[in-house]
Amino acid sequence: MWGTPDTILEILKYLHDRLGTEFVIMHGQASRMSDNANMGLFGKEVLPVVREWQAEEFKS
Repeated sequence: MWGTPDTILEILKYLHDRLGTEFVIMHGQASRMSDNANMGLFGKEVLPVVREWQAEEFKS
């Protein structure tokens, strides 16, 4: 996967809702600096939203 945080969220939401995907393995071929920046962005903007999906699912 690649794209903006919103694009990644769209892809993950599709996988979660349609396929029941619960785990994603991340692997890349970019430079270490780029990897660190990307993982930071993922942790800041994507992961909190995914955690909310899980919390909502747990409540129901």
